[in-house]
Amino acid sequence: MQKCIIRKIKSKDASSIYKLVKKCIPLDLNSLYSYSLLGLFFHDTCFVAESNKSIIGFVSWFITPKCKNYFLWQIGILPKYRNSQIALQLLENVLKVARKKLCKKIKLTIDPKNIKSKKLFKKFVNINNLSLTEKNILKLLKSDGISFQNEQVIEIIL
Repeated sequence: MQKCIIRKIKSKDASSIYKLVKKCIPLDLNSLYSYSLLGLFFHDTCFVAESNKSIIGFVSWFITPKCKNYFLWQIGILPKYRNSQIALQLLENVLKVARKKLCKKIKLTIDPKNIKSKKLFKKFVNINNLSLTEKNILKLLKSDGISFQNEQVIEIIL
């Protein structure tokens, strides 16, 4: 297991997160501004993994206002650190906060072709004795504003 520190995101992390996500294909790269906003307004629900004072992993999420669900927006680990349990460490922090805030479910979307991501969440569910259901496929507009991509909705019951 890679030694790293998991901590809450800070606004000043935006540039490092932007560079990380750029290397985490197939994650959608958002603007530097949006990663900065996560640090300003969602610092209690977003985490980074650091090794030797460098950000090597990142997870962002927020709690939906009406139904107390947690929506996991992005999780990414630099390629050289994958398969070292860092994603699971980030998700453990997410689970701790979600339970503390009395969330009922963790919801996320995954490209149906992203097998590695599906395996990660299935492993996380098994380790924590949770249940996972695969829901409908959403057709979401891509960042080019013209084409669409399919995303499968995943629900993890807490």
